Amino acid sequence: MAVVGMKKLTLVGLHDDRHRILSRLMEFGVLDISDTEINPEIEHLFKKEVDSEDIKELEGKISTLASAIDVLRSFDKRKKPLFKVRKDINSHDFSAIVLKRHEVLSMAAKINNIKSELLGVRSDINKRNSSIMQLNSWNALSIPIEASDTMKTEIWKGMLPAAADVNVLLQTMDEEKLACSIDITGTDSDQTYITAYVHKEDTQKVSSILKRNGFSNVSFPGFTGSVGENIEKLGREIEGSNAKIAEIEERLGELSLNLDELEAVFDYYSIRKDISLTAGVIAAGKRAFFLEGWIPESLEKQLFDELNEKWIVDISTREPLEDEVYPVLLKNGFVGDSVQDITNMYDIPSHKAVDPNPVMAPFFILFFGLMLSDAGYGLLMAIGCGAVYFFVKLEDTMKRFMKMMMLCGAATIFWGALFGSWFGNLIPIIQGNPDKDISLWFAPVSDPEYLLMWSLFFGVIHIFTGLGMKAANLIKQKKYLAVLFDVVFWYVFFTGAVFLVMPYVPGISEQLANSLSPYGMYLLGAGAVLLILTQGRKSKNIGGKIIGGLASIYDLINFMSDVLSYSRLLALGLATSVIASIVNEMGSMGGFNFTGIIVFILVFLVGHSINFMLNALGAYVHSSRLQYIEYFSKFYEGGGKPFTPFKRNTKYIRIKD
Repeated sequence: MAVVGMKKLTLVGLHDDRHRILSRLMEFGVLDISDTEINPEIEHLFKKEVDSEDIKELEGKISTLASAIDVLRSFDKRKKPLFKVRKDINSHDFSAIVLKRHEVLSMAAKINNIKSELLGVRSDINKRNSSIMQLNSWNALSIPIEASDTMKTEIWKGMLPAAADVNVLLQTMDEEKLACSIDITGTDSDQTYITAYVHKEDTQKVSSILKRNGFSNVSFPGFTGSVGENIEKLGREIEGSNAKIAEIEERLGELSLNLDELEAVFDYYSIRKDISLTAGVIAAGKRAFFLEGWIPESLEKQLFDELNEKWIVDISTREPLEDEVYPVLLKNGFVGDSVQDITNMYDIPSHKAVDPNPVMAPFFILFFGLMLSDAGYGLLMAIGCGAVYFFVKLEDTMKRFMKMMMLCGAATIFWGALFGSWFGNLIPIIQGNPDKDISLWFAPVSDPEYLLMWSLFFGVIHIFTGLGMKAANLIKQKKYLAVLFDVVFWYVFFTGAVFLVMPYVPGISEQLANSLSPYGMYLLGAGAVLLILTQGRKSKNIGGKIIGGLASIYDLINFMSDVLSYSRLLALGLATSVIASIVNEMGSMGGFNFTGIIVFILVFLVGHSINFMLNALGAYVHSSRLQYIEYFSKFYEGGGKPFTPFKRNTKYIRIKD
């Protein structure tokens, strides 16, 4: 499979049909509408009409519905799916809900008002609880809380820092013959709460002494009577407010039954907003409009027939111009499609390049399996992810991820069986012979150098495939001579380097290494000469050409470094196997009596769960890294613009026509 071929489409229609045609195009979901360029010669006839008022009104309705949905979400008692997925609704049922959209919108406004009421009641409870906390510090107050003076006395209620000594203050006042009495009504770690009874003739001097010691007044607006009476009253009010909250929450629980309708109307207004925004990028005149966009060439006729059957339109298409950038749509088979999101996380492929996914997919999947390399773990992955993929409704992105993990699980079974790892050495442990080799090929723990050799070999194959992808890109761009200079010559050079270092690679056959090594010197030398003569060819002078060619030879260091990066295949594969075996041996230390079996099961479940999660994550990350750093660096041309068709971008529902 490959990058899907695109055609530039121009559509001309009657102005009165504009919104109906846009709605149908949205339902079709196959046209990536461009920002239409209006030729200066017809600017007096066409312009872009952005209905700001309509968009603003729609955004207000969407905001109202979004707020109401958020409120009801916590009161929705229905069973939630394992994975977040939009609900399917047929077009007939959707139309029925849309007909009562004004009623649903009014309900949303009502829900938001109830939410405001609920927040107000909760705020009142918080204020009353705060007041109770404040009053608790004045429990010892023996006079009405509102009392502030008598005929000859002023009553001050306030706080002193905990460090202030009230007895010292009273002694100071006695020495100055001031008429003042202080009652301590409460204390905490920071404050001392006091009530001061001061003769009116001495208020100024007493106030000065208290303020020097950090005194601050406290008032109780709205409270009358004793402290205890007010605390009891506040408690009753809180009970009443809690009852009101329960009543409001019950009403919201009943209203949550309408959540599906609210979500459908939310998506309806979102669709209308998208149509209004798109209407603002097309050229509109008094009697006609026209738009431009990109459509997959395989869908051109289907769209043409559909629109011509219902409206008076003129549709024309053309091939992309030579330097014209068009959006990228990738179409792959079962395996290639699974890794598409891995590629997109790196960058969108250029429209001028070949699709890397079909070639990358086997490498990613096999490298993942090699790094996890335990058939037991792979079996769990393949069965679990396969069950989700085939039997659970998923969004496209999650469905692709589950398919990829299912395939990675199958690859893990493959490598695990070859290496004899089924939950580590579980089978030999059960058979009473932990050292028994049950591998179909070899056991990496016993012969890590052999696995290192194969890891480096896989790396060379992966990198050479990347160079092959570069050749494919150059052929697509009709740069045939560059294929020879920038791919074939590098193959010669790198192959020579590989042959030359083979005697130093552990695990490789000595006879094979010695037979190929002599050819390595010739290939390396020939490749170096060819590269020196061609890699500086873009320079304008002979000196630049030679220097550029010589500098390119440094890429041999990068190549060898890239190959060594594949030793991570060995490292992660060994880590999984060794840790799994250690878990089994720890679990079996108690023997296989009743208690020992219970201990073994617990250690097995906990240990293998941790090992599986850590090493599966490591396999995912490092397999991705090998694609991004070692593989894509050889050929990948990114910077593509993703194909984003004008379609129903709904949040909660999927409309089935």
